[in-house]
Amino acid sequence: MLPALVLVLAFISGCSKNNSRPNNNNNGGGTDDSSLYRMLNNKIWSGAMDVTYQPNEEPFSLGFSDDSVVSWWHASIEEYGIYHIDKASKKITVTFPGSIYNGPSFSATIASDSSLSNITPAGPQQATNATQVYLLKTCAINNTTTQVLDNSIWTGPWGSKNLRMEFKAQLKVDVYIDGVFYTTGSYGYDVGYIRINTGGDRFYGVLFGASIKGLYVYSNTFSLYNLIKN
Repeated sequence: MLPALVLVLAFISGCSKNNSRPNNNNNGGGTDDSSLYRMLNNKIWSGAMDVTYQPNEEPFSLGFSDDSVVSWWHASIEEYGIYHIDKASKKITVTFPGSIYNGPSFSATIASDSSLSNITPAGPQQATNATQVYLLKTCAINNTTTQVLDNSIWTGPWGSKNLRMEFKAQLKVDVYIDGVFYTTGSYGYDVGYIRINTGGDRFYGVLFGASIKGLYVYSNTFSLYNLIKN
């Protein structure tokens, strides 16, 4: 498999997938018709975050439902949490119960340009209680998650190398590195978050407009890549 091309750090490989969607019928979420709720309900928001000891702004996506449940996608993780909106202060609070690895609990201000500002860590802390595992840096509404990837080509830098992905029918993708064919992988595509499986390694990414902000993971190594649609 490929060696890490940039800084090699420990990646949280023991992340769990919580298949239990919370039953949250009354948490200050989707029963209101105000503009704040319309900005969030049944919408996908994407951005970048720092992972403790890995400050490289890794991509993620959040999906807000109309019953105050939020879904979070990052690398192999898909977790559920809850969110609450305070209309007076235009503040949103997102909480992922349970393990500190279950999601980026935070509070933030909902800005008029459909982005989050004043993002502050909240909720579960590390055992040292010094800092949170996931620290959101940016987050904004993502209206481009329904793109069809079939027969599209995406290219861009991956460390010191050039990466090319050619998406095919039947959820297949050909991967090229520095112009040389590497492998054909399969991919899954869920509300703007892409998971590409090439065998022993994985390419993850957030589809945002004409770009894919990506995270490559192999064993306990990771690196970032950025692709633009050709």
